[in-house]
Parts: sequence; C-alpha cells; structure tokens
Amino acid sequence: MTRTSLLTLAATTAVAGATYLYGQGTPVLLQPNTPGTQQAGHANISGRMIASSIQANDSSPTAQVIVGNATSTTGASFGGFFRSDSVLGRALYGRASATSGTTHGVWGQADSPGGRGVTGVAPATTGNATGVWGQTASTTGRGVYGFTTSNSGVNYGVMGQSSSANGFGVYSVGNLHATGTISGNGSGLTNVDASHLGGSHSSAYLKSVPKPLELIAGSVYPIIHGQNTGGSTGVRGSALAAAGLTVGVLGVVESTSGRGVEGFASATTGFTTGVYGTSFSTDGRALFGWSKANSGFTHGVRAQVDSPDGRAMLGFASNGGGVSYGVRGQSNSPSGYGVYSVGNTGASGTKSFRIDHPLDPENKYLLHYSSESPMPQNFYVGNVVTDAQGHAWVTLPDYFSEINRNFKYQLTVVDGENTNDFVMAKVATKIKDGRFLIRTNAPNTEVSWRVDADRNDLYVRNRPTKDVVEKESFERGRYQHPEFYGLGFERGMEQDERQIGQQRAPASSKSK
Repeated sequence: MTRTSLLTLAATTAVAGATYLYGQGTPVLLQPNTPGTQQAGHANISGRMIASSIQANDSSPTAQVIVGNATSTTGASFGGFFRSDSVLGRALYGRASATSGTTHGVWGQADSPGGRGVTGVAPATTGNATGVWGQTASTTGRGVYGFTTSNSGVNYGVMGQSSSANGFGVYSVGNLHATGTISGNGSGLTNVDASHLGGSHSSAYLKSVPKPLELIAGSVYPIIHGQNTGGSTGVRGSALAAAGLTVGVLGVVESTSGRGVEGFASATTGFTTGVYGTSFSTDGRALFGWSKANSGFTHGVRAQVDSPDGRAMLGFASNGGGVSYGVRGQSNSPSGYGVYSVGNTGASGTKSFRIDHPLDPENKYLLHYSSESPMPQNFYVGNVVTDAQGHAWVTLPDYFSEINRNFKYQLTVVDGENTNDFVMAKVATKIKDGRFLIRTNAPNTEVSWRVDADRNDLYVRNRPTKDVVEKESFERGRYQHPEFYGLGFERGMEQDERQIGQQRAPASSKSK
C-alpha cells in the first residue's frame, strides 16, 4: 500500500508508536488527546468516514469549511444528513459567531428539482425535539433564512408542515412580518400580531376552519388588502354554523379611545362603503350596534358626515309594499325620545301621531295630523268664566313673553243653555306682564280663548326662518317625489340609494 492510496478511516498504519491517516500528501497524525495540535495535510476519502466528533476551522473570508455535495440530479439525495436521538439534541447546529457581515450558520443548496438544501430529522416522539434549529444574536440577523432565486414556478423560501391536528406548520413566538403576499385560505392561523402584518394579500379572504383567525393589533393598525379584481374583499370572516351565537368578524379593543371595528373606504369617488352589513334572515339585522354601558354618554350607533351635501345617516325602505320604516327610533324611558333632532326637522309628507285605535286597537290605527304654517307658531288655549262685572283675567305661562311675539287673539262665547240671549266678548286689555283681560257684556259668561304667537326663542332669533328657499348643489333639478310629476326615480333626491335598492340588491343565495 502506497502513500497515494485513497483510504478509509480504518486503513491506518502504526509507525514508531503513533497512528497515521494516509491520504494525498503529508500523513495526518491521529492524536489521542483533545484538542491536539493543528497539522498541515489533507484527507481525501472515497469511502465512508465514521467519527464521534469532527471539527473544522478555516479563517478565510470565503472558506467552505465543510462541504457536502450530492451531485445526482434526481432522487431524494442529501448533501448532508445529520441525526440526533436525544430529546434535547440538535440534528444540525450551525453558528456564525461574527457580529457583522453576511454570515451563515448553515448554508444548504440542492440543484435537484426534488432535492432539499437542508433536511433535519428529529425522530424522537416525545420531548422538545428540533429537526432544524436556527439562532442568531445579531440585531439584524436571521435565525433561519430561506431564499428561492428562481423567478418562476411555485417555489417556497421556507415551507412548514404539520401532520398533527393540533400542530402548526409555522409557529411564530413574537411578531410575524411579511413584506410580500400571504396566500392560501388562512386555515389554522391564530394569534397573529397584525401590527406588522403588511403588504398585499392575494386571496380574496382569510378563512379559518376550525380555528379562528385573530388579528391582534399593536400600536399600528393592520393593513390587509384584497387584490382580486372586481368585487374584492379586504377582510372576510365566515361563521358557517347553522345555529348558535356565531360571529363572522369580532373586533375587540381595550383602549379608552379604540375602535372595535373600523371600516375605511379611501377612494374619493364612486359608490364606496366603509362598513357594509348584509342579513338574509327574516328576523336578522344587517347592522346592529349595542352600547352595553349602564351609564355615561354612549351611542348604539353613531354616524357622522363632513360633506356639506352628505347625510350622516340614511335609512331607505326599498320595498314599495307593507308597513316598512326608513328609520325607526324607540325609547322606553318616560322622559326619553324615540327620535330627537338637534336642529330643524323636515318632512316631505305629512306629520302625524299614530296610536292604536281606542275602539278597535287590534285592527286599526288612529292618525292625527300636525298643522302647517309658513312661519313657526305657538298657540295657547283655555276656558274662563267672567265675574259679576263681566271681567276675567287670563294668566299665561311665565315664559310666554320670552319665546313669543306678535300676539293674535280669538274669543268664543259658550252658552250651554241654548238661551235667546246673545253675549258679546272682547279683549279689554292686551297681554301685559304675562296676562290679558277678557270682558263680556253679561256677567258669569263662559268664554273659550286662544292666543297665537310667532315663535321668538333664541334658536329662531339666531336662525331666522324662511317659507321659500332655493334648491342648492345636487338637489337643484331633482324632486322629492319625482313619481308625482311622472318622472323616474333617477330624478329624485336620493337616486343613488334607490338604484341600490332596486338594481343592486344582494343575491338571494348565500355566498360562502
């Protein structure tokens, strides 16, 4: 056997009490102590090397300290295969101790279309076993870095998979950050810190069955986009159970100024919707707001609009039949209001109160209508009986003079006995100090009186009323009830909403 032979580890020769491993070049002394003395030489082995420990060092900045090449272009080949049977062991441990530069603890590469750059297997069925462990101490480092250089095909920088029903293909302890797209249906995603969930998302919605998708927002709110053309959806939550109190999307905040759910339509044109709710149930609510606090200035639903031509809240009952309501308000408090307007209240139709008909409450309503006037009016009525001299003072409320002006009087004598006497009545003294005097030409006469006055409170003084006003902005050329003029709904004030009600109603079948 010559020095140039290619040997296995077992092919050693004893020379003067020392053990040598012969390869190409200078023989390498196998030393009994650790770490031993560094030697110059090469070991080129064509067979299989078995050793309890192998350590290799090279200070060159471009060195390849340990290189494993599986040159076959087909099959399940491995450039390096490592195994640890310890429940706390590492099949492969790579460490890049430099604190700067582009260093790699482990670099794996496979040129085969079915190959693996790095494969780690932890066959232990119990314990905290790790197939591949990546760790970095650098402030800008990567514990594990996967990079696919091909710009075509369906490739993965890092792929994680779990066969356990309770397992995770990829599990992040801490923030999950993505600058590209997140695709797939999102099944199994849970407890994702959405403060760093950026970029665009290729699927129309994230659907999680059976585990819920929970986005926990930090100081920065999450930005989730739907890139599908046409009717794309930024975030969609589906609760497909046919029974029970299910929630499609649940937004929870603990901040004193937070928002449980916020919808934002950033387009400055077009028919956009910040929050849109749809219900197919005959007893359902398309949108339900509930403020559960038992005290404080709370709102079940609050609507606000900044446009001078906008509507803070618009209710539209699109069905032409039945007893439907555009907006219905109710208050169970005896001092509350079902509907209260801070500012002017307008109506294109009649204004009435409606009660159950006292003679047929199960089958009929009783309607009484409000009086109309080109100016806001207040009126006060009552009955008095004049004294022996035919005099009667009428005392008005103490606030009367503060909210009224331009007084008008009406007097009617009430006989009640159907006598042949005719009695005259007049206002003997006009209103002064909150009262006025009625005088009749016969004593002990009953008189019904009425005083009408122009409203003159602070609101009317600061907001003078008009009986004729010009139509402004988009309302010019439109009608409140175009059908009364033989015109179509597109000439109405709310033609966009009517189009929605008639032409864009949701499909009758549920979309899943």
